[in-house]
Parts: sequence; structure tokens; C-alpha cells
Amino acid sequence: MPWHLRDGLKRRQAVLCIVICLTVNNGTPTPGQAPQPPMFQSAEANPPLVEAIWNQDIERVKQLLADGADPVARTSSDQGITRGRDRPAWEWAIIARDDRATELLLSNVKRVDRADALLIAANRNDVALARALLERGMPVDARGLDGARALLIAAAGGHVETIRLLIERGANVNLADNHGDTALMAAVRAGSIESIRLLLAAGADVNARDKSSRTALTWAVRSRSPVVAEALRARGARGDASEPPRTLLSPRAALARSLPLIQEGTATWDERQTCGACHHHPLMFRAIAVAQRQGFAVNAPLLEAQILRGQRGSTRRAALMKEALASEAGVLRWSLRLGGDQAFTGAQLLSSYVHAGFAWPSLQTEALLLARMQLRDGSWRYGPPRVPIMSSDFSATASAIRGLQAFGTPDDVEELNARIARATTWLRTNTPVTTEDKVFRLFGLGWAKSDPTLISAAVTLLRNEQNSDGGWSQLRGLNSDAYATGQVLVALHEAGSVRPDDLVYQRGVKYLLETQEPDGSWLVHKRAVPLNGYFESGFPHGKFQFISYAGTCWATMALTYTAAGPSQH
Repeated sequence: MPWHLRDGLKRRQAVLCIVICLTVNNGTPTPGQAPQPPMFQSAEANPPLVEAIWNQDIERVKQLLADGADPVARTSSDQGITRGRDRPAWEWAIIARDDRATELLLSNVKRVDRADALLIAANRNDVALARALLERGMPVDARGLDGARALLIAAAGGHVETIRLLIERGANVNLADNHGDTALMAAVRAGSIESIRLLLAAGADVNARDKSSRTALTWAVRSRSPVVAEALRARGARGDASEPPRTLLSPRAALARSLPLIQEGTATWDERQTCGACHHHPLMFRAIAVAQRQGFAVNAPLLEAQILRGQRGSTRRAALMKEALASEAGVLRWSLRLGGDQAFTGAQLLSSYVHAGFAWPSLQTEALLLARMQLRDGSWRYGPPRVPIMSSDFSATASAIRGLQAFGTPDDVEELNARIARATTWLRTNTPVTTEDKVFRLFGLGWAKSDPTLISAAVTLLRNEQNSDGGWSQLRGLNSDAYATGQVLVALHEAGSVRPDDLVYQRGVKYLLETQEPDGSWLVHKRAVPLNGYFESGFPHGKFQFISYAGTCWATMALTYTAAGPSQH
């Protein structure tokens, strides 16, 4: 049985921000901010066992274990970022999603105590892995960052099999996280009737309230789930069942609210953190670039400041990246930095810079280092899962293709073309599961100018998964949301040549217009494992603010194309 099924309150010091791992200040404090340790010092050596895992070298893993390598030895922490790097070898195998290595290492471990590992298993609906962890002493209600538990994480994804296992093992169905959020509320937001029934049968409190006094019924109404609301009322559910006041705007009027909010949201983030977040900077650059090309006005001073910030960060990184490029060991150490995020975040940033039209010389170094982080099978890997943004090797691989196409040098063209060809083969021959997978497979095939028949099939797949309300879901069977809907529409248009006046596109636009909040944002529900300390970034929606920011960017891009009119496409 596989060990892994694909899916895919205090403000912390910026040194703990591993959301994107590509800091742009390199530790230089902004006015009024305490000095921070540099995040791009030379990395310390990693245990050979961890390096073998990350290199997909299972024979080396076997040999090291036979020679006495310790599967619970922890990587040494660098730059104080302990959550990202101070983890045992067996957990690195889980992060790498290597079923064979995970089984090998856990078979040599008697007891495990890393709550994140169980939360990740729940996030993936990996019942076999969750069971293996529980059998090795992992508490079923192990408390992760921000008070998250595995049951809540499984419920947020509608993962019935994992929910059932955790309940059987004695999980407390009424434990709440730091925000008062419960597993029942999460299952309601997901729209998973079977998950809701399991939780209610196990004694879930139908009238529990979160810190904002919302109940499960409140979330059912907010999620536009009348069937779920009716099922809850049948169990005596109470709570605010009123819809927030909405005015159905035109696409242009909707954009007049969302575009300023996107720019201001990133500016506020920069005031409070030193990392360029995966849910802010790349998507902001892309959304603003699309808007500008379609003739919409943006806040030029804010954009100029963001561009300068990004350019300075890239320049600072370049020297250390050149050091890493000097050897295979250096490339591997770079890939493992800050929790193993580097390949994904590097690809994501470079891809966004292509859309924004940036051409800084330092990006050539970033592209070459990214190229050499390619895995043996031709793909690039994401690190610790932050679904849906950082949850797909299709996303990492497609974005890497885009970056390598744009930022290679004549001296590197032969190597880069070979790597792009291998990556394209990987995209063609692997089966996407999540909407994120399917969207970025389409993007990647389009960027690589693949066989039109393959592109057409990828378009048809996404068109056929539109829900009855006009939106798309992150996972099949969950409620629609703006994140999935926006990115599908953008992919259909940019990579699939679907016109904005197409009926499927227009139904998606209608869904986005019906669900925009009065402040210009879109609320998207969180289902990720918390890997960073919670803080208020200034964007709406509290616990859900970061994925809601990303969803607002995708929704804005989708509306931008339809609002611009056919003559500008």
C-alpha cells in the first residue's frame, strides 16, 4: 500500500519566515525593524542520509542504513530557522514524498514525535503513513503550529479515509486550533457531507463557535452550501445564517476594488516581514503585469518599490548562488535550504518575473542553479506542503520550464534545452490529480509548445470539471473557490486559447463576481498545514488571509481578460 497519496498568534520574527525562503532584504532591517540574521549564509553540511533521500538515490539510502546511519539524526539548523531544517532523516523522506525511503527509515524507528509529520499525512490523505506514525507512538491529537491537529487538517480536505482512521484511534473531534476553528467547521467549508456525518456521529459539537463567533452553520451559508446547511439544521445547528451584503458588479468595477487591494496587500506584507511570500510577490507581479497589458491603471510608485526590492534581493542572492554552482554538493545543499523549498520558490519567482518582463542579469545565475536542482526523473520538487500553492510537482516543473526558457545564457543553452526537454516529457507522461496539477500541466505544455492534441486534451479535462455553480474546486468533490476558479480560467485562456466570451469562461466569471467580498477580496478557505507562526499581514480574512490573497490575485487575472474586451486579446 502506498505511503503517500498525492494531493496533494503572535507575530514571529522574520527569521522564521520560510514561506518562500527567498528573502529580498538579506537581513537588512527596514526602518523601525529589529536587525535580522542573514538568511543566505553558506549552508552547513547535511547528513549523507538526507542528501541521498533528496537525490532520489534509494540504493544509497539502503547502503547508509546498512552501515549504521541514524534515521532519527537531525539536520543542523542554519540561520536560526529551526522549523525548516531541524528535522530527522525519516521526516525528510516524508517531505520528499519518497514512499520507499519513508518505509525503509520508519522501519528502523521505534518512536516518532514530530506533529508536522502526522499533519502532512492527513493533508495528503495518506492513511498508510498516518497509521505507521500512530503505531510508532505519535499522539493522535499531536498539536502542530497554530494549534492545528491532524483531524482538522484532514477535514479541511474532505479526506474521509483519514478522518475515519483518526476517529478510530481516539481523536478528540472537538479540539479547536488557536482561532477556535474545529474539524466540523473545516469539513463544512470543504462541503464534504460524508466527513460532516463522520464527525457528527463521533460527537462533534454542531454549535461550537470560533474566535469570531462563527459556527458550522455560519460557514455553510458563507460557503453557499444549502444541502450542508440543511443537514446541520437537522442536528440543531444555530448561528448567524445571514449572507453578507453583496452588490453584483461588472468585471471592471470588481477590478477597481481588487487591483488596489492586491498592491496594498503586498506593501503591507513588506512592512511586517522580510521574506517575499509565495502567496504575495509572485502572484502580485503576475496579476499587475496582466492588468497593465490589458490597459488597466495600477499604483506605479508601489509597483516601482516592489520591483526595486525584488531586483536588490536577486542581486544579493547571485553571489551565494555562484558559490553553490561550483559543485554538485553545493547545488544539493542549496536545494535543501530552509526546508527544501528552494526549487519550487525559485521556479515560481522566475516564472512570475517572465510575466512581469524583468530581465536582471542576476536572473541568469538563478536560472542555472534552478536547472541543476532538477531531479533524476526530469521534474522539480516542492518542499513542505502548503496546499494548494506549494503542493504540486507539476507547478514546480512547469514554472521551471518557463524560467529556464527566459533567463538562460548562450553558454548554457544546450544544457537548459536538454533539461526543458526532460521536464516536458515528465509533464506529458505523468497524471495530474489536483486542480493545481491540471492547471500547471496545461501551462507547462503550452510554454513548451507541446503537441496541440495534448494541450487540447488538457483543456477539455479542466472544462469538464466545472461545477454547477460555475466555479472549480481545488480537489474534486470540494466546494468551488476563487483560487481554483481564477487559475483555471487564466490557464484556459493563456495556455488553452479559450476566449473570454466562451460560455465556460463566462460561467466562471459569473461565479467570481457573485462571490467577491465588498472589500474587493475573495475569501478562500485554508486547508494547509501551518508551517509558520500566525501573524496579521493586513489583508482581510484572518486565518484565511494568505490563501485568500492568492485567490484574489488569480480571480483578478481572470476578470482582467474579460473586462478588457475582445479587441485587446
